[in-house]
Amino acid sequence: MRLVFNFTEKREAVNITNNYGGTGAVLVANNTLGTKAAADFIPGDMQMRNTTIVGEEWKKEFEFVVNGKGVAADKMLRVRPLECILGTCTIAAIDTSVPLETTVRKWSVASSWTSGKVPVAGEHVVINATQNFELDIAETPMLGSLEINGRLSFKDDVSLPIVKLRAMKIFVRAGTLRIGAWNQTYSQTALIELGGGTASETLTLGGTIKAGNKVIASSGKIEFFGAQRTTMSRLLKTAVKGETQIQVDKTVDWKVGDQIYIAPSTVQMDYSEYRKIAAITDGLITLSSPLAYYHYGKTDSTASMYNGIDIRTEVFLLTRNIQVYGDPTDGWPMHMLATDLIEQDGTIREGSIIMDNVEVFNCSQKDKGNACLRFEGAVGSSKTWSSISRSTFHHGQDWGLSIYKSENIKLEKNVFVGWRAIGARLDLTKNTTVVGNFVGDVNGRNIAFLGMTIDKETCWAVGSYDNTKTGSKNTNLVFTDNIAAGCPFSGFIAPGYLACGEVNSKIFYNNVAHSVGGYGAYVYANPLSTTTSKCMEFSHFAAYKTVEACLVSFVPTQEQKAHHITCVDVQKGLSLNTGVGERESVKIILEDSQFFGEAESEDCPNPEACVCENKFTLMNAQNMND
Repeated sequence: MRLVFNFTEKREAVNITNNYGGTGAVLVANNTLGTKAAADFIPGDMQMRNTTIVGEEWKKEFEFVVNGKGVAADKMLRVRPLECILGTCTIAAIDTSVPLETTVRKWSVASSWTSGKVPVAGEHVVINATQNFELDIAETPMLGSLEINGRLSFKDDVSLPIVKLRAMKIFVRAGTLRIGAWNQTYSQTALIELGGGTASETLTLGGTIKAGNKVIASSGKIEFFGAQRTTMSRLLKTAVKGETQIQVDKTVDWKVGDQIYIAPSTVQMDYSEYRKIAAITDGLITLSSPLAYYHYGKTDSTASMYNGIDIRTEVFLLTRNIQVYGDPTDGWPMHMLATDLIEQDGTIREGSIIMDNVEVFNCSQKDKGNACLRFEGAVGSSKTWSSISRSTFHHGQDWGLSIYKSENIKLEKNVFVGWRAIGARLDLTKNTTVVGNFVGDVNGRNIAFLGMTIDKETCWAVGSYDNTKTGSKNTNLVFTDNIAAGCPFSGFIAPGYLACGEVNSKIFYNNVAHSVGGYGAYVYANPLSTTTSKCMEFSHFAAYKTVEACLVSFVPTQEQKAHHITCVDVQKGLSLNTGVGERESVKIILEDSQFFGEAESEDCPNPEACVCENKFTLMNAQNMND
């Protein structure tokens, strides 16, 4: 049997080894299909070539052999496509020792450019290390690429109300891309549009991090500071299907044309809605189209009714005056990446992204691992940090946020909505702070698995995606006051305390989940803990309107402690369990927690989507010696 695959990302070689690449594995020689008779083929014999499909010559084809010949190890193949043939890519160094020039070059002036010409469509543009450019035109043509090693700033002047940068890919390599400043936010409208489709040229980094295409990548500094906006209001009056108006707080600064997100408030996880504001007066919003679903509202907070939990519908403003997005005409979203880069001379570039009040949309690429916002290998140093605050990320084909093997990152009061499988993922991080963020409208991939296998689907995967058995280590993590809503399997999958009795633990504290198709939270033993087998503790969590338990745990320990848990109108109550091996004695301790039955918000907002199930308060299972 000969298998043929086509691929579009840059690859210099494909290595095939037997025995799954394990002990004693042998590398199969490259391009052997053209030199052997069919009778002599062994598993892994392969070749790479340009496709023979007319009109698609840009594609590469990779063909290899699978058969029943040879020993068992020959029938277990590891296929590894290499972006660069040596496994890592050689990137020529850039000399940044010369200071940035103090004079500002105007993008619109031909003499500003080394070529003597203003860049044109399709051109590969480089801003050199000493150059200090200002983008002073309404719109650039679609550039083939833009590499920034000096500085590029957007002009901020009432005479230029819109400044738009267009490119197939943007690489902030050793320089800075800046819009506004922390002490002088951008006052006009700044747009960055990424172009291209699935077959567009990819950005090559060091070979270990796959940048992909249609990307804005930083191994330098991205600094965006948009105008301050009111991020959220609660719904002050219940709105039902077919209505065209909703009432929010009259103090919001929202205006006609702004886009808003209306969260689900019932047990139905798929009741998220997006609308534009057609009119607004004293918080009374006329929507661009009628509501499709029920959304619970009330003039005053319900915190006094439900142990501090406000179950009124969240309404978020998505629009900002700095917007980064993928050109939608080709059906392929963009993504943002921060990573470190090692150059040929050993120079290490430390990537960072600082954004406040920025909107990013039509982002995250299906089945590529390219989240809308991605930190991967962004380790940096004590001098390098990233901060994302009061920004919105919405509408993508896959994940919203991924922080992987990265350090010194702070996320505060952001909104991530409109994703597939995973809303936000944190694995193998260090010095990460995640406070007051909202993740919602995450849809399952709807993949059918055999047996009891389930897909990895959640709004927040905190240390749980990379290693599903024990969880991955997130060192010095602060994760508090976040919300998950409209989630498939769970709102959160997160770790417990480092040790029982820990005081003021902020690893997973004061978070809330609601409108979840499964569990509010799945809490697992913290992999940084050395005492979990004896005792495991978690606390301060709330959930409402979940199909399964508001919180579930399944931990191999002798003693499990839970306290300050609030469950409101959930179907399966609280589920505390031990397991994985028998024990002589087991303790499960629940303290200072409150449970509420029916809430004011409806379970049957529409007759065709009625949920009338028996509801429970508490379930538990202790695995003891029979």
